Amino acid sequence: MVRSLILLFSLLLYACAPTYYETSSDYRTHTNYAVAYYNRGNAYLNKGEYDLAIKDLTKAIELNPNYAAAYNNRGNGLFV
Repeated sequence: MVRSLILLFSLLLYACAPTYYETSSDYRTHTNYAVAYYNRGNAYLNKGEYDLAIKDLTKAIELNPNYAAAYNNRGNGLFV
């Protein structure tokens, strides 16, 4: 009985988690997205796709304006 309640509760938490994070305005969530855009922007820089890199690095800066590395790499993409 207790095991089944724990399992049910775990499944409910798992089902509700994506909804919470999609609608959350939590700083950590935005920071995680900023890192993802930063990483993809760097991948585009390495491939030579500078327009896509600048777009992603700009989005990373919008999500986290204190992200110095994103500013640096966006500048590198603009310079080339």
